[in-house]
Amino acid sequence: MIGDNIFEIPNDWEYRGEGNSHLVLGLPKLKMILRIRKRDKPRGLFQWFLLLIYDFFCWWYDSYSKIEQRDINFHLKVMRPLLGCEYVSDAKQVKLSTKQAKIIEEQLMKIRPDFRKHRILHFGRATLFHDFTILETKNVTAELGDDTFSVEIKPKKGWIPFSEKCFPECIFCMNQYLKLETGRITKSSSYCPKNLFSGDEMKVKKSILSLIDNPQNNLRIFKNGIIVYDENKDSSEVEDVMRQIFDMDNVKLEMLLKSFCEVIFKCLTRRSEPLPQCKAKLFCKWDQTILGDSFPSGCILERILSVQMLDVEGTKYYNKVLTDKISEWGYVKNLIDELDSKMCVKCALLTLTNSENLRRKDLIFAPYLVAAVANDCSLMITMRKVRKEKLNKIEKEEMIKCDLGYFVVNIGVFDLYPKPMSTIRKHEMRNTKLLHVYDTSRNSEKLKIN
Repeated sequence: MIGDNIFEIPNDWEYRGEGNSHLVLGLPKLKMILRIRKRDKPRGLFQWFLLLIYDFFCWWYDSYSKIEQRDINFHLKVMRPLLGCEYVSDAKQVKLSTKQAKIIEEQLMKIRPDFRKHRILHFGRATLFHDFTILETKNVTAELGDDTFSVEIKPKKGWIPFSEKCFPECIFCMNQYLKLETGRITKSSSYCPKNLFSGDEMKVKKSILSLIDNPQNNLRIFKNGIIVYDENKDSSEVEDVMRQIFDMDNVKLEMLLKSFCEVIFKCLTRRSEPLPQCKAKLFCKWDQTILGDSFPSGCILERILSVQMLDVEGTKYYNKVLTDKISEWGYVKNLIDELDSKMCVKCALLTLTNSENLRRKDLIFAPYLVAAVANDCSLMITMRKVRKEKLNKIEKEEMIKCDLGYFVVNIGVFDLYPKPMSTIRKHEMRNTKLLHVYDTSRNSEKLKIN
């Protein structure tokens, strides 16, 4: 640290990737990642001048810090309790200087993909999280391999709310038609989130194979924090990655992929301690009544789907009752303020929104917006192979076993910041467009056949 508030980015930083809203740097020595907010690059001198003035006043009045803290509070007080502390990292806000952000930005120019360069770093908004690509092995007595591998999956929306049950396919699958039409992809994916979240072993493994075949932005594999397989790699490279993961040269690729899917499936469905039920016991288990015994209790797929299921009605319902008078972010503070310490977050959230005397009207939309975060979250499975398998019974139970050996694993969930109220309008417009493109594409296919 320098001064009281400015965070000094270590020189060993690594570019980990970025989405539309954030850029992520790995900090190996600290075993942390730095997540930096992005914003649109100004166009023209006048916009740059306005930005400089705005930045000066926001820095002076600490506005950026307050906004970032709002998002961290949502991460820690809403999403972390909903998904479980064993899966979700703690978070700490830090400040970056303008000079430091500019230096990092210049160094990133050759690394960042061109289609992301229209957005620049937001120096006032950054947060430190645990680096899920690092596997803590202090309590492991077995001899492990030298390399740690991490599999990042963006599972997307596996729950179909009421108003979307009439859609011909799920949102993800329909979006493949739009991506093809706009040239964002050249080949549609056979992956479907409904299969991943089905809990059915064959369907889950099929989903994993689909992601390997066509990762798009839904699968990335890291080796010691460095990307070794994603949508930018040739599919032929996956064989070498699999051989490195299992440390085996004389095994057929089919067997390697079979064992990889086995490891990932067992991680996704590994039983965990259930979240504590609150005294109210109103909505703690309502979703599990619907799901039945589809998942082992407390597994990561169950946890994520459980949060997605907060959206019972779907986009169309919430879009109809949304008005322009409702603020973009007010619901975040109001939700945190209204949480009842006697209830779990799920019970408190659904109790608030089902109350006839709701004091803060924007909380009606909270279930949808919280579910939307779970629809776009990412999960990371980090693993290291056991080199020598002389394990006691307890160690074996804690590890993941497949046909090609044992693995020490850890599972984390991230990308859990709140979404603005305008997300509802954006999703409604998207759904309308998806249905139009889907119908057009299907009709075109029928004409070709005839």
